[in-house]
Amino acid sequence: MMRALTFITTILLTSIRRIHSMKPAPFDAKYTYNAPSGVKLVSIRDDGDGYSINGVTTVFGADGSTLYKMHIFTGRRSIYLSPDGSVVVLDGNIYFGQGLMRSSSFDDDQIVTSVYQKGKVWKEIRYKSDLNGETLEKQLGGGWAERPFEIDVSWDRNLLIYDMKDGSANREILLPADNQLNSSASEF
Repeated sequence: MMRALTFITTILLTSIRRIHSMKPAPFDAKYTYNAPSGVKLVSIRDDGDGYSINGVTTVFGADGSTLYKMHIFTGRRSIYLSPDGSVVVLDGNIYFGQGLMRSSSFDDDQIVTSVYQKGKVWKEIRYKSDLNGETLEKQLGGGWAERPFEIDVSWDRNLLIYDMKDGSANREILLPADNQLNSSASEF
């Protein structure tokens, strides 16, 4: 019984220390997203340690041909890919995806979503200036905070829709107009 109690205590203390430091796990070397329309995105991390945030992302057409390459690595951000592959939306933090973002004391107007059109940055959505985000007071370990919104992408309406958890009105941001069908998201 004492042994079991010691084991459980050790596990709990180890978990608390990990939560306090909030160090992300190393990245996988490759992330792949397949859209329902048949287009595909493959992001490959540069050689080096598992924490490198550099890499190359390639978007393939439904026929398997290369549409374009981007000199970015998606990491754990959620991927939304337009049906024709021309628009890529990367949402969230490269390390923790859509679950966490930096608290206001670290970065008051951070980029929360990046929109690429044919491999070039089209728009970067910032928490405070684009979403009218409130100061994030509550901090988790390492200066991280829970994201106070969720995102939805409407390819039919060419909109990013931010559902603010604080009860304020949703925020809508236009997307580039050369996409028409529905797509879905992937989280890593």
